[in-house]
Formats: sequence, C-alpha cells, structure tokens
Amino acid sequence: MSESIEVIDNFLPDELFHPFAYACMTNPMYQPFDATATNEESDGSIMSFGENLVENQELAETLFSAQIFFRNADQIHVSNFWLYYDEYFQKLEELLNIKRWIQLRVNCTTGQPKQHIGAYHRDFPFRDFKNYKTCILYLNTNNGGTKFQKDGELIKSKKNRLVKFPTLTMHAGVWATDAKLRYVLNMTYEEN
Repeated sequence: MSESIEVIDNFLPDELFHPFAYACMTNPMYQPFDATATNEESDGSIMSFGENLVENQELAETLFSAQIFFRNADQIHVSNFWLYYDEYFQKLEELLNIKRWIQLRVNCTTGQPKQHIGAYHRDFPFRDFKNYKTCILYLNTNNGGTKFQKDGELIKSKKNRLVKFPTLTMHAGVWATDAKLRYVLNMTYEEN
C-alpha cells in the first residue's frame, strides 16, 4: 500500500457509526446522475430527456448522490442533513483534524452482474494544496471498493472502514456484485 493511502478499520465507535450510517443510507435526499466520475459517461438520460441517447454507454455509470456540504469560491451550501446531524460532523472534524470542509456527500451505486471499475479521477482537481485530503467512509460491506491507479490496489468496502489519501490521488469506484446498493460517505477537506 502506498504510504500516502491510510486505511482505518472501525473508524467510528459503534454507538456513533450505526445510527449515523443508517441515517445516511435512508435519508430521502438523493439526486440521480447518469454519470459517476466524468461528464463523458452521461448517456443523455437526463440532459436530452432520453431522446438522443449515446449508444454503448456503460449502464453501471449511474450514481445516486446526496450533497451534504459543498464549498465553492464564494458560497457554502449545506443541507438539512448537515444541520440535523451536526454532532456527527463535529466528531469527524475532530478525528480527521479538519481545518475546513470542502465537500461531503453520500454516494450510492447499484449492484451489477459483473464487477465494474469506474473512471479514474481526482476529487476537486482544481485544488493543488498539499493539505487537501479525500476520505471515503464505507457505510456498508460488499465486494465493491476503491481502486487506486498508481499501484492498482483495491480497498474493499467494509462498514466503518475509512480510506484517507491526498485529494489529487487518482482513484476509481468499484461496483459491488454481491449487494444491491453500495454506500460511501465521500469527504474532501483541508487538514490542519
């Protein structure tokens, strides 16, 4: 494993993880996307209302995402979920040594008949600061995960496992074949 990739099992105490993960997975806040990592994955299901579908697009490239917190150049967007579960996000700030949040979202991908590896990408590639980190907290266990381009390593989705790496690290989601839904809490932040 690369020195810059850190994996922590049982990241949150059970009494915090279980209610928080359940709330993340069951809250009615998800928005569908017909792409997961790049706009080129879109087949036109949404933007062209399905009238001009791009042929031969990978059907697995579908994502349901719930934006919890997002910071851009001049605004901060927070969801009701952020406000209601504030104590959990404060605990994450403490454990991860966060100076400021950039984004938090819950992503849900659907199970596939064969394992699919998404496009390699960087979270927030316009940021080039050394202290920016991306963390993925797996909310449920399945045979999907996160694959890293540099060494091909696959970190498996296991409930309450956290993987932490520099934001500019190329990585890809890996869809599950043994579960209908794969949930992750994706976090990008500036570290103290």
